[in-house]
Amino acid sequence: MDTGIQKYQAFVTTVETGSFSLAARALSYSQSGISRMIADLESEWKVQLLERGRSGVRLTSDGVKLLPYAKSLLREYENLRHAIDGLAGLENGLLRIGAHKGVPAARIAAMLSEFSAACPGIDYELISGSYTEVEDMVRTGRVDLGLSRFPAASSLTGSLLYQESLVALTAEPAAGIFSIADLGGEPFVLLESNGQDDVSALLKKCSVSPRIRAVCDDAATATALVAAGLGRALIPESAASKLPAGVFAVPLDVPAYISTGLILRSKKNASVAVRRFLEIFD
Repeated sequence: MDTGIQKYQAFVTTVETGSFSLAARALSYSQSGISRMIADLESEWKVQLLERGRSGVRLTSDGVKLLPYAKSLLREYENLRHAIDGLAGLENGLLRIGAHKGVPAARIAAMLSEFSAACPGIDYELISGSYTEVEDMVRTGRVDLGLSRFPAASSLTGSLLYQESLVALTAEPAAGIFSIADLGGEPFVLLESNGQDDVSALLKKCSVSPRIRAVCDDAATATALVAAGLGRALIPESAASKLPAGVFAVPLDVPAYISTGLILRSKKNASVAVRRFLEIFD
């Protein structure tokens, strides 16, 4: 990105977030870097744009006057970038994807294989994380789109990709269905990480309180702990396709689903590669 555009972006983002530190986090710069870029603008324009204080920053009168022009310039820069992308015809490029840890690797591989057939010049960067980590990466622009919970946080948009059921893992052979009420007071392995609370939400909804023996953030570990005798667990059905001897997956007696979607900041401002991806899988 042109250094002049970076300064305008630093100015606008600082105003929108209300502080240098939050703007630095959103744009992946240091706080001193954001402050320096805005100081450079003030020096070049010979005006004071922001008033600094312990509670954050706020616009001066001159800043109020100039902010709309800075925003307009950033919008026009995005339009220029999209026009350039369009002229390139997707002959080359990079698509950065953040994927929740629970999305099966085989599903991701199948999607990228299909997309590569349509756009063979695109390369990929894949980053995994929890729900909140993926959403933060999308929100800050670290990735172009995410495969994560749906619906996502209110500041993001997207569409439903697929739903899958939760199943009970138990070390005892079982037929039929598993009553979630049977988890009450019993040893339990909780599959949960930062922002990933599907299982906890289900237990709360059903007023069931198991005795949590262990907490982990991936289904493979939860399965191993069930096999080791630490208790039962609830995991996505796709993660229960290959189980070790002595561990059984049983459908639940209540409807319980995990919804996964494609999430992004804005469909309108998405790159050509992202829009093509959405056309295929949306």
